[in-house]
This record gives sequence, structure tokens and C-alpha cells, in this order.
Amino acid sequence: AQQSGSIADLKTTAEASGFKSTSAYEDVVKFMKAVDAASPNIFYATYGKTAEGREMPLAVVGTGLKDASAA
Repeated sequence: AQQSGSIADLKTTAEASGFKSTSAYEDVVKFMKAVDAASPNIFYATYGKTAEGREMPLAVVGTGLKDASAA
């Protein structure tokens, strides 16, 4: 599948730092939301909370989907 210019330009913290840093929780959520915004085939969702109370991120990927619901 071809990626649009905007999604192809997105980088994780590791990629952006030449693999000298890793992503913090906030970096992962920000990246996943950016990918969601850049692609009609990727949806950001959450599926529960950690013991610390943070939402657990989830990406639903597919064609012909309307949202991240189980339907």
C-alpha cells in the first residue's frame, strides 16, 4: 500500500533521534493520534487503563472501516 506524503514523513521518537532515544508514553499516544489523522485506514482507540490509570492505546488498521469499533 502506498502511503501519503504526510504519513510517510511521521517519525517515532527513536527514528527522529537516530535511535538514541526511546518513546515515552506521551510520545506513543501523540504518534498514534498523528497516524490516525494522516490515514483513513488507521484508527486510534484505547482498550482499558493501566495500574497507573493511563489509557492503553490501540490501533485498528484496515480498509473500508468507519471507525475503531468492533463492528
